[in-house]
Amino acid sequence: MRNVARVLAGIAAVGAVMLAGRLDAAQPAQKTAVTCPFCGNDQSPRKVTPDTHWDWKSTVPMVSPQPATPDAIEYSPRAGVKLVLHPCSQHYHCQVENFQGCPGQVEPDGGGKCPAQPAPGSWVEIHTAYHVGPAVNPLPESLAKCDGKAGPLVVVGYQAKVTSSATKPALPLHFGPPAAEWSGSSTNNENDDPPSCKDPAFWHFALGCGFTVSTAQLGQFHHPDEARRLQPPDRLSHDLTLIEVSKKPK
Repeated sequence: MRNVARVLAGIAAVGAVMLAGRLDAAQPAQKTAVTCPFCGNDQSPRKVTPDTHWDWKSTVPMVSPQPATPDAIEYSPRAGVKLVLHPCSQHYHCQVENFQGCPGQVEPDGGGKCPAQPAPGSWVEIHTAYHVGPAVNPLPESLAKCDGKAGPLVVVGYQAKVTSSATKPALPLHFGPPAAEWSGSSTNNENDDPPSCKDPAFWHFALGCGFTVSTAQLGQFHHPDEARRLQPPDRLSHDLTLIEVSKKPK
């Protein structure tokens, strides 16, 4: 029944994206979602550090790769419902947004400009957006071709340290566990001072400080995005879920 509370929180958080059930979440405190007072939906980015207060913990994610369809994902907005979503955008931020606290990372403050090419050793954050429409090819860096009105928009993200390797394999996608999932928004930094409202999106964020990406791989993008500042507590959803590795019985 605790899972029902998580779903009800998600419904209030995303509005149009109806989150109605989860059977395996386990967290002692039941919470009531508070809709962001400044926007029609809750916002991103947020902290996902090891000492973060997690509203829920689960071993079953709402978002996972879809084995039968290359590049697609499976999204379960409620119990018994599985949607296949296709990629509609991919881009990277030249600074981290969802702060994990990995060595060398600093919290985004909404300031600073992106270099033409990130320096080896710096951190970037990569986002791939998915929608209910057909796959968009080639993938644009903006969300202009993502149809957020026909159904939910899901963002799959992770952070990677930049290497100087000249090899150029396909840009990897990472999923948990471990991962963080929550109801939030898109995060581009345009016109964000004073703080603006971004459109709703459900997030699956792979946790970890060991991912890497080369400057050659990032060269496929035409321009990096700046990082949006961390959103204050009254703009955040209350369905932040830690997706954990399932423990095998001894």
